[in-house]
Amino acid sequence: MRLFPTELNLAFRHAQIKAPTSGHFLSDISIHGLTFSTFSKHSGNACVVVRAANDASPTPAQVVHIVEISMEGTHKTFLAVQRYKPATIHHDPFSRYPAFRARLWETRLSDLEVLTPSQILSHCTHLPIQIGQKKYFANVSLCRVSGPSALSQSGF
Repeated sequence: MRLFPTELNLAFRHAQIKAPTSGHFLSDISIHGLTFSTFSKHSGNACVVVRAANDASPTPAQVVHIVEISMEGTHKTFLAVQRYKPATIHHDPFSRYPAFRARLWETRLSDLEVLTPSQILSHCTHLPIQIGQKKYFANVSLCRVSGPSALSQSGF
């Protein structure tokens, strides 16, 4: 058992989850038969597509922590992620190719947030791209469940 870093405690508080200040840190988790890892263990398995309850569309994110805690007499697992921010660009060059299912995102990440395993939809991949002096990631969902039309309707 390890104490949670301050940013993780703040993320639990922001999510209105009354969690203890310590727990077991895991390096990976299996969700629907797929392995997801923390960025420090495997950067490829840490690139995920997430959707929180109040999200209009899925968003790419990076898994920072996977923690297991005891709450209300049971063990619960949470993933702490940082989402990629939408690109601040007038025209996404990938919007012309909906079958490719790519979209530009900023390279900087949002603050840490806590999600449940059910909010992790799939892996994604990202390709670093530079347009002028600005750096971006072209992210592509690797979802094996939804077809291209379902993902393009969702905005990712």
